[in-house]
Amino acid sequence: MWNGDEAMKILSRLVMVLCMLILCIIPVFADTLSGVSKVQFVDVLNQKIRVYQTGGGQAVLLIHGLPGCIEDWEAIVPKLSKRFNVIAYDRPGHGLSSANDLKYNLDYNADIAFALIHKLKLNNPIIVGHSYGGSIVLAMAVRNSSNIKAFISVSPIVSTRRKTNSLFKILKIPLMDTALRFFIRLCGQNIIKKGMNIAFDPNQKDMPNDFIEKRCMIISLPNNISTAAHEEMAMLLDLLNLQPLYSNIKKPLFIVHGESDRVAPVDDVILLHETVPASKLILFKKTGHMVQYAKPTELINVIEEASE
Repeated sequence: MWNGDEAMKILSRLVMVLCMLILCIIPVFADTLSGVSKVQFVDVLNQKIRVYQTGGGQAVLLIHGLPGCIEDWEAIVPKLSKRFNVIAYDRPGHGLSSANDLKYNLDYNADIAFALIHKLKLNNPIIVGHSYGGSIVLAMAVRNSSNIKAFISVSPIVSTRRKTNSLFKILKIPLMDTALRFFIRLCGQNIIKKGMNIAFDPNQKDMPNDFIEKRCMIISLPNNISTAAHEEMAMLLDLLNLQPLYSNIKKPLFIVHGESDRVAPVDDVILLHETVPASKLILFKKTGHMVQYAKPTELINVIEEASE
């Protein structure tokens, strides 16, 4: 049994965590991308999607990974928006978007992206996705939509040999999701940092100073951990179903990858490139998974090439 002092300490800590979580719900992250005024919530397919739009000209739709948010594109949006109409959004169940009756697969995420394109009346946009978002790009590309200029898949997850960590089965349980969010707010920065060091390796110097702190806040928002776990668990079957369709891609497809990627091995995208006749493979030496941070100018150059 706890004595009075121990009970008070536990209660105080719980109150502190709850306060921090309440603060997390406030949409403050858009400051990174030049102001809250450019953020809106758009209704598509029974979801309220947080969308950030800036710039003008050719439309470029940015799709983040797993877990992720609009802010994952902070390194390229300011410069990219000088020439392009840039649209980034929180995928359903991530960031500050809703999570109503989600389907945790690539096809559903492709449906959301196409619905946003229609809702925002984007004409012939360039689609750019990173990591799991890069896999969503592939799920969109196999449909060969007439209203797409080009696809750019950055550090995509494509391997059908990958094994899912059994931890994700546990994280799918709502109660575990809530408990882990509490834990992350209390002492999870070191855990997030270790994971991000792997993702950024060998480009840790390119990680923004406040990156870990902000990602802890975002990941600990409601639904984010559970959504990521469900998507991770479904990914292998998604990729197995998608793989036979790659050769059908007719639209221009740019595959951008770091040769030192420890999350998605470079051999996987080389095989993808060989499978898709319409693709162009761009490899960056001494670059890991977070290409948009390690090679922002080079990635923008690829987007500019896709717009021609």
